[in-house]
Amino acid sequence: FCMMKGIILTAAFNYFKEKGSGHIAVISSIAGTKGLGVAPAYSATKRFQNTYIEALAQLAAGTEEKQVYASQLFYQVMEV
Repeated sequence: FCMMKGIILTAAFNYFKEKGSGHIAVISSIAGTKGLGVAPAYSATKRFQNTYIEALAQLAAGTEEKQVYASQLFYQVMEV
C-alpha cells in the first residue's frame, strides 16, 4: 500500500514538473513523528509518508521554475 502511494505521488510530481506548476499536499499523522506503541506498523507507514514528501519537497526546491510544491499537513485527534 505504501509503495502504491509512492508511485502515485511520484507520477503527480513528475506531471507537475513537466507542466511547470502544481502542489502536492499530503495529510499525515503525528504518529509518523512520535510512533505509537500500540500501532507500530501504522506509525511506520506514516513515517514513510513523511520522509517521502520531504524528499519530494527537496526535489521541488531544485526545479528551475520553483512553481512545484510538496507539503504535508498533520492532524491530531483532540479529546473533547
